Amino acid sequence: MAEIFENTYIENTGLTPCIQERGRDGLQQLIIATANVAVNTLGDDKHLDELVITTQTGRLMKNLVEWLVKLIKLNDGIEIQNVRLQPCFSNSQPVMRDIAVKVEKGRQRSMLVAIEPMNCVERKLRMNGISRGILKRNDGKQPSMAESLDRFTSCFADALGISREQLRKISRRTALDLHKKKTRNSFAQKRAEVTEDDYDNSAINRRLGADINHGLYDFCPTTNRGAALLLTHKDRMKDPSNAVKLVAHSTMNDTRINGERSEFQNYPKNEALFRAMEEIFKNEVMQASGLTREKLLQNGIIEIHNAIGPLVMMALIEMGYIDPKNAFEEFMNFNLSHINPSGGLLAGHPLSATFPMTVHTSRLQLLKQAGEMQIDDPHYALFQSIWGLRDRVSLSIIQK
Repeated sequence: MAEIFENTYIENTGLTPCIQERGRDGLQQLIIATANVAVNTLGDDKHLDELVITTQTGRLMKNLVEWLVKLIKLNDGIEIQNVRLQPCFSNSQPVMRDIAVKVEKGRQRSMLVAIEPMNCVERKLRMNGISRGILKRNDGKQPSMAESLDRFTSCFADALGISREQLRKISRRTALDLHKKKTRNSFAQKRAEVTEDDYDNSAINRRLGADINHGLYDFCPTTNRGAALLLTHKDRMKDPSNAVKLVAHSTMNDTRINGERSEFQNYPKNEALFRAMEEIFKNEVMQASGLTREKLLQNGIIEIHNAIGPLVMMALIEMGYIDPKNAFEEFMNFNLSHINPSGGLLAGHPLSATFPMTVHTSRLQLLKQAGEMQIDDPHYALFQSIWGLRDRVSLSIIQK
């Protein structure tokens, strides 16, 4: 079911730098930086009805939440009525929705703080977890990366009804577009430009985490980062000049799996995003507002959860912007200027903090404060996030 918000605003946002240190030192730097961002995002009004802290690495962070809260409260005058930890799996968008519902109904002023220290954990342990949880074969053994990529490629090509060569071209176009945009994003993890020649250089290709053989370019780089969103009822805002309005939200499961985790081979085949778009844009309040899919595309920006190359095109199909019967030709000619203008997840993927990070950059776009990456004069922003094997999808819309 879609939620339409009439009185809830994102009053302010904040984002930490990427923390490069590993281990205990990196974790300490991340917590201090995140506390500072939360305080700065709070502004002059030091009262919060609720502070919600979310992270994918919930067990790791559970014992450190108290320290983070203490650092925030060290600042004079800060009053927080309620604090809670709400772990999430890769996507913190539904956490934001829960907060927004309380703000809308209870005239609250609340903050979401997302913190992700995943890169503080040794890379080998993280990759083993991903292989066991997502890429395991029928016999339960961990596949090689080449085998995993080969399976991904077949799944996507079959789902789209295109050849593997066409899939490579789709992913190549997406990757080069996003890398170019990333160089204009001052918040990006690495801003160095990646060119077409780089993708033809096997040594550089491996360093990028790209895959020219299978066409699944650029698995997004995980990042240690924190972010904050301040959600406020319109009656509680003292200075609305830098606020943006939360318009709508929908989270959908893929009904084919009946609440069970999706099988690997179903990864590209998902109806949840289509249903979420339908729920939002067929809502009577939304229709009365005059905001349509076409208007959003023409006068807004769309942030797609591009964990791997083909997901941008898949999302555009499921949102109704590309005809699946002619997907390859339409995508190769599609104007991508308003799609992931910050570089998407190639600019860094701090997991639970990814959604508030993209809200932060998009809010700056709507306020015309995005610096080098500013595009035209957008009035709307749509955010799409996925969970796990795309078995759950979230959509949110904000406007000027």
